[in-house]
Amino acid sequence: MQVDIFHSADDLRDIKDSWERVYEADPEAQFFLSWTWIHNWFRSQSFNFLILAVRPEGDGSETGDHGYVAFFPLRISSQLDANSGFRHTIHMAASYYAGYTGFICDPRWQAQAIGALGQALKDLNWAEVHLDDIFNSEERLNMLFGCFPEKTFSIQRKTRGRHTAEDGQNIDHDVYVLIPLESDWEAFLQNNLGSKTRYNARNALRQVEKTPNSASPSPTATPSTAIWKNSSSSGMPDGRPITRAMPTTSSTAPAP
Repeated sequence: MQVDIFHSADDLRDIKDSWERVYEADPEAQFFLSWTWIHNWFRSQSFNFLILAVRPEGDGSETGDHGYVAFFPLRISSQLDANSGFRHTIHMAASYYAGYTGFICDPRWQAQAIGALGQALKDLNWAEVHLDDIFNSEERLNMLFGCFPEKTFSIQRKTRGRHTAEDGQNIDHDVYVLIPLESDWEAFLQNNLGSKTRYNARNALRQVEKTPNSASPSPTATPSTAIWKNSSSSGMPDGRPITRAMPTTSSTAPAP
């Protein structure tokens, strides 16, 4: 598998057809990974973005366009450490702004593509990787983390900073609400919501459906995950928020 790296909204325009094809094929795709949302985010922000894009080696004839089968939107921040020089941290592209983060993948290429994403991520120059609010299934996360052997990398829970709302509430972003759903959407509305709330829910859904490339999320998610510099091992991911540590290989800035 070949992994290409893109950095800008202009790059995203060139791969729009591939992105939307993968998005439509992926049962784990969700709105915050749609081409429209990611493109608008890249265009409106000045972060140092990068997108890992995986394609089978060849001319793209197997997919009908540029040939990409997976996309992983990320961003990089850099800090100057008094002891080690520059330290680079990789974040999910829209951490703390999007409701969910993660990657999309054509399920027909899942094993090969996720393995390629993990290897490409491992080869980048960084001290920490923060996978906050990643919304991919445990199966996919285990495939990704399997690229980082325990002899070299370890897992630790990532502690979030305190978030105090305007009314003084301390919000724990690692707590997610799980609501058992009816087999039918209309049955859920009728049996669980009042008339005004039903009206508002239907109206909100119509607005979502008018948004290009919108889709409903399907996987169970790990709410907060990260990869972090470390020298000890603490096991493989178990579906909880984690931090995974990796040694820094260089103190130079990432390539533009």
